[in-house]
Amino acid sequence: MGLVSARGSTGLLRRSSCFLRKVLLPVADQMSCINSTEHVITNNMFCSGYLLEERDACTWFLAGVVSWGERCAAEGKYSVYTRLGNYLPWIHEEMMNEESGPSRSQSTTEAP
Repeated sequence: MGLVSARGSTGLLRRSSCFLRKVLLPVADQMSCINSTEHVITNNMFCSGYLLEERDACTWFLAGVVSWGERCAAEGKYSVYTRLGNYLPWIHEEMMNEESGPSRSQSTTEAP
């Protein structure tokens, strides 16, 4: 189980919540995740949610590692999250660069 905390829509075509909300969602096995959607699921992603209950983190806002979902809390669909652990070396490198102070030239760094 994972805890998701966010503001945002509480259902498909619903307005965003004014309050910070939370929901406990189970993590799906990778094959169930892949088979639940026509979208590409990579090893940098994982799915969470209930297939038969309308509880979800939904979409529209990126908060933490929430990535995307299909039809907010829809039956048969999971929420998709970025697998943060796959990006830790890059995050640590960027944090070290930031601690070294600003560079003279502005450049963008692509994530792995």
